[in-house]
Amino acid sequence: MAQSQYRDIEQWLYLTADFYLLAERPVYELVEEYIKQQPGKLIVIDEVQKLPDWRRIVKNLIDGFPEQKFWFSGSSSINLTEHTHSTDTAMRQFDADLNRRLSRYELRPMSFREYLVFRHNLDLPAYPLGDLLASHTKIAEDLVATTKALNTTILKEFRAYLQHGCYPFYFESENNEVVLSRLQALVEDVIDQDIGQLLGLKTQERHSVKKLYATIASSPPFEPNIAKLAEAAQVHREKIYQFLHYLEMAGLTRNIYRDISKAMHITSKADKICLANTNLQVAHSDPRIVSDRQTGSAREVFFVSNFLASTLVSHPRRADFMVGELSFEIGGAAKSRRQVWNEDHPYVIVDDTEVLYESGKVPLYLFGFLY
Repeated sequence: MAQSQYRDIEQWLYLTADFYLLAERPVYELVEEYIKQQPGKLIVIDEVQKLPDWRRIVKNLIDGFPEQKFWFSGSSSINLTEHTHSTDTAMRQFDADLNRRLSRYELRPMSFREYLVFRHNLDLPAYPLGDLLASHTKIAEDLVATTKALNTTILKEFRAYLQHGCYPFYFESENNEVVLSRLQALVEDVIDQDIGQLLGLKTQERHSVKKLYATIASSPPFEPNIAKLAEAAQVHREKIYQFLHYLEMAGLTRNIYRDISKAMHITSKADKICLANTNLQVAHSDPRIVSDRQTGSAREVFFVSNFLASTLVSHPRRADFMVGELSFEIGGAAKSRRQVWNEDHPYVIVDDTEVLYESGKVPLYLFGFLY
């Protein structure tokens, strides 16, 4: 991103917070010396959460060099956002002061659209939900024609995306075994380093988080029974609420609620839980075995992954999911609109189909074009 806007590398400085020089010298001192010797347009500090007391360092840099442009990035969403949800008044006030000085951007896993853009060097737009639902036939027809010109099909590309397309490191090797290995290592690192260190978990407690994650990963989206999850993970019920909250904050799982106001509250019981994306499902399963249960689970997880927690709700009495007043039932080609309870705004989301011409029935893969 920095290279795309600042092509002359002489005009910007890149630092990674785990670089040994930053352990020897204060960051503020290093930045001050750089600006004096060679004023630049941009200073990038990557993995900023690895700096001790990083929030105070960031605030001091911004206040000390108000004319300098900084980009701070990190791979630990928990460490970068945790104090925002803190109950400590002083810490919340400090974070509020810091947030007034920053513009935040969360880099989500790659959407299906972004995957196609990177894989085939295409220029494909994203669509607001309303536009996608209203014009899905035309959008799908154009995508079918585009992929046909590349000697592939939109459904073939979609299946590949579900397997390995959510993280850009796939393009470093385009080797499925390497990608699976990196995904498994990613899960281990997030639980051990991010969640474990933040909460000060002992080895046994980290093992309990992994057990909980494994239970979620091996199940289709489900309504959690806290008592049973606590028994499986061998921890108290209160710990399950905490672990579920931080697994979602870390980007490994999704907690879905009937009442959106409960989202991201550590004491709220989710109405449905699933993994954050289908690549994590693949990393936990045997790719040689594909069951109807896994297929149905992947459909729901993909759909959920394209919506923010603040917009999507679970409402099993009316449909699989709801967004505002819109209800969505997800299934294969045989799924009927009659199976959707809400007669006013029913949508059936259909897998294994390139284009649909019936009102209210939309191909599943198109929801990968929401961002």
